[in-house]
Amino acid sequence: MKKICSYLLFSVILIFLLSGCTQGNIRKRIEKANRLYNQEKYSEALEVYQSALKKNSKNDILNYNLANTYYRLQKYEDALSYYNKLSKDKSVVPNLGATYKRIGDQRRKLTDKIKSYEQALDNYKAGIKLDSHNKKLKFNYEYVDQLLKQLKEQQEKQKNNQNSQDKNQEKNKDKSQKNQQEKKQKSKSNKRQDPKGQKEDREENNKKRDNSQQGDANKANQKNKEQKDQKQQDKKANKSQEESQKASNSQQGNSAKEDSQSQEKLEEALRILKALEQEEKDSLKNNQKVKNGDNQNEKYDW
Repeated sequence: MKKICSYLLFSVILIFLLSGCTQGNIRKRIEKANRLYNQEKYSEALEVYQSALKKNSKNDILNYNLANTYYRLQKYEDALSYYNKLSKDKSVVPNLGATYKRIGDQRRKLTDKIKSYEQALDNYKAGIKLDSHNKKLKFNYEYVDQLLKQLKEQQEKQKNNQNSQDKNQEKNKDKSQKNQQEKKQKSKSNKRQDPKGQKEDREENNKKRDNSQQGDANKANQKNKEQKDQKQQDKKANKSQEESQKASNSQQGNSAKEDSQSQEKLEEALRILKALEQEEKDSLKNNQKVKNGDNQNEKYDW
């Protein structure tokens, strides 16, 4: 009995000593990883945090630091998974809000963005309730709230545009169906026409075509006759024009001499006018007033 009790006591002491060693080892790893994190060596810090977490997966400090490291590495989905393992206190909730916001930034679909931003707002709101004096948290809430309003307005516009497109497509579809129905009805109507009536219509059309051709032939003959008459008249008119041209040339020869004399008189008058204009200009120059040199330094208020 004494041996059993001694064995149990030894086992408890050994477990306690091993536990203390393990905790001391984890603490050292956390300190090392924190130094790397503060030096912005996030990938190296991540490896140390992960190795320590294998020893104690429920350590809140390790889970929190690991989540922050993933956030710095822009691996927001991984960061979210570790934040969600922690109790939602005033140190965790703001980080959750920021993580959801970053996830929303990476989303391409408008609906996914809106959902992530809404989750970010919920966490910011919860953080404000826990820490009402946190100005940075309030700013983040207002900022994301404005983004969310803009996205919802954009979503509403897209819905309206889609509804308008659907209506236009429906109208075009109805028109197309209506046109097809009208074509079918016309086709049926043509098939139902009386064969005798169609024959009479063809004969009537042939008569009209023959009459039209005969009329065109008569018009062509009349036009040829008129062209012959016009040629004879043109010959007479050309002969008369040549005679009148000869008479006109004779008159122009006589008037050319008169024009030459008139031109000489006109040139003489122009020379006299130019001389008078020059005298007038000289008189104006003599009457002009000059400015004083003091005005050269005048300043103008533009």
